[in-house]
Amino acid sequence: MACGANHNCAQLMDRSILCWGFNPYGQLGYGNTDPIGKTLNWGLTLPSVDLGIGDCPDNAALTQTSVCSCNNGFWEDSLTTTMCTSCPVGTYGTAPGATSSAVCAVCTRGTFSLTGASFCSNCDLGTFETGTGLSTCAKCYFGLFASDEGQTACYTCPGGTYGTITGAVALSDCASCRAGEYSPSGSYLCSSCLPGTFRTATGGSTCTSCRAGSYGTGTGATMSSWCLPCNAGSFSTAGLSACILCAAGTFGRSSALSTCTGCDAGSFSTVIGAVSQQVCIYCGAGTFAYRGSSLCTGCSAGTFGTGTGWVGPDSCVACGRGSYSELGSSACRNCDSGYFFTGTAASVCTGCSAGTFGTGTATIDDSGCKQCTNGTFSLSGATVCSLCPSGSFSSSLGASRAENCRTCSSGTYAPAGAAVCIMCTAGSFGSQPGASGPDTCAKCVAGKTSVPGASICTSCVPGSYGLNEGGCASCSSGTFSTGIAMVGSIACSYCVAGKYSNEGASICTDCTAGSFGTAVGSDSPNRCVLCSAGTYSDSGASVCSDCPLGSRSSGSGAVAVDCKACTPGTYMIQGSTFCKACDAGKANANPGSHQESDCLPCEQGRFSFAGVILISGLATKATKGRIWRLAWIRGGADPIMRHFALRLTPFICNQQWATGKHVRRHSRETEFPDACFFSGQKECSQCPYGTFVGVTG
Repeated sequence: MACGANHNCAQLMDRSILCWGFNPYGQLGYGNTDPIGKTLNWGLTLPSVDLGIGDCPDNAALTQTSVCSCNNGFWEDSLTTTMCTSCPVGTYGTAPGATSSAVCAVCTRGTFSLTGASFCSNCDLGTFETGTGLSTCAKCYFGLFASDEGQTACYTCPGGTYGTITGAVALSDCASCRAGEYSPSGSYLCSSCLPGTFRTATGGSTCTSCRAGSYGTGTGATMSSWCLPCNAGSFSTAGLSACILCAAGTFGRSSALSTCTGCDAGSFSTVIGAVSQQVCIYCGAGTFAYRGSSLCTGCSAGTFGTGTGWVGPDSCVACGRGSYSELGSSACRNCDSGYFFTGTAASVCTGCSAGTFGTGTATIDDSGCKQCTNGTFSLSGATVCSLCPSGSFSSSLGASRAENCRTCSSGTYAPAGAAVCIMCTAGSFGSQPGASGPDTCAKCVAGKTSVPGASICTSCVPGSYGLNEGGCASCSSGTFSTGIAMVGSIACSYCVAGKYSNEGASICTDCTAGSFGTAVGSDSPNRCVLCSAGTYSDSGASVCSDCPLGSRSSGSGAVAVDCKACTPGTYMIQGSTFCKACDAGKANANPGSHQESDCLPCEQGRFSFAGVILISGLATKATKGRIWRLAWIRGGADPIMRHFALRLTPFICNQQWATGKHVRRHSRETEFPDACFFSGQKECSQCPYGTFVGVTG
């Protein structure tokens, strides 16, 4: 009915209770601490346990005060008082009557416990435990043993022995290995000696190696006679299962060798497993060999060798200036064209720099390198410059790469090796860059043209017309055109009268104001004629117009503003080219009069005289525009006229007097360029003091 760590209780058929085992705390319930069960047949003589008044729960006993208390290894749960809870496996109770799980302590390494234990038990012989709080101990594995209780680790069987069982409890459980076998410590079985080794005695942890120069083929050898000598041409180090053939460059004359003999310096051998020195061959020119070589080493690049059987690199001679050699050369070679070398012992020659090319051999400096011309390029070490591909050009000297050749632009082309691109001719075009020949230039269609090097054709501009075969021609002088891409000379129209044009005109130019042109298709401004005096014109006129009535123009080439109205005191009749002064005794206050009736008679007490002309050419001591003495007066010796004239002497022409005018003299029109005249009066003057006039006019 209950099992403790070291005690048990059982209920008999008559429901009586018997307990036995350790009893240090009186847990058996007999009222003492004596253990029960050390004698034979003790179970039949045990009295039943007196449970007292009432029954205590399992794993509990009455105290001296007749109170139920949990046995050691158990504790009373505070939530219920009707049962005792056991300490879990791997723990033990430290005191009876516990009321919490804190009474349960963890078992240490090398011990274990079941539930409800009052103490931890040591691991038995042949077992161990490395952890804490465990319920069992592990058995020692093969090759291990535990000769003490409570071990935390197993002992290992020593080298030369092995373990035959698990859970071994003594060293005697470790058996010795036989002859021809070995084992390291802690082994669970013995291993046979490997080929090339042997073991003559038992209990060995290692096997003995066959000596150098011999080998062993079998396993588990128990004596040295199992080791066989190596044949000639082979060797071995200690403990090998097979002999090694002498490497190339070596040989072995006899058997049981621990090493092979190398070929002498200056010779080599490619034979493997050779048994004689006769396989060794002397190195050829340009090479050398150290002792035991399987091949000859070439003299380093930049040197050469002429003899055979050389033993080291010191026998190789450096190449001179302008020459070079590759690895293992027996002679030096002159630098190729396009290459040179200034020093000695050259492994390679220096190439002429990019953009140049070599012209000779055995060159010791770059003097033999020449610069590439326009349209070519070169990389380093070139013997000839490469042409720029067709459709490209290079204008610079010494181009160093293909990228220096630039692609020709649209409208141009170039053959291979061009220094410049050639332009398509006028009247043609090239639409694609990189063109290679003139056949890539296409002619412009009618109505279009182009300049040299054009990538497209442009329409014929105003002032020109397109030719059927392509290209444009200028309209001839006297014609013009306003459209674009017009084909044929019919596109050019003649200039109308009053206009003219030069060659290639898009519009006709007007004859200047004051001139006129009567012809159609005039080709020069010289075709425009100045308007005569008394007429005028605006620009582009085909005829001149008369000045309005009452006005005139004094010279040729007049414009509208040059037609000046007749001044007061004058008038101009239709068909006349000059203004006429009002007669004496009349006046006209209005400008621009165009009839004589505009001159009105003077009132009584007033007078006027006709226009007076003073001609300096008829005066003595006269200068231009100035008169000092009256020489001739139109109107005779009239005293009033004389008085008026004398008042004006000496006289300088002012704004009322003008010079160079047309006047009528002796019934005809005369021009006096060096004369002054008084043109007439716009109003009548009062009679001077001492004079009078009693009539009008």
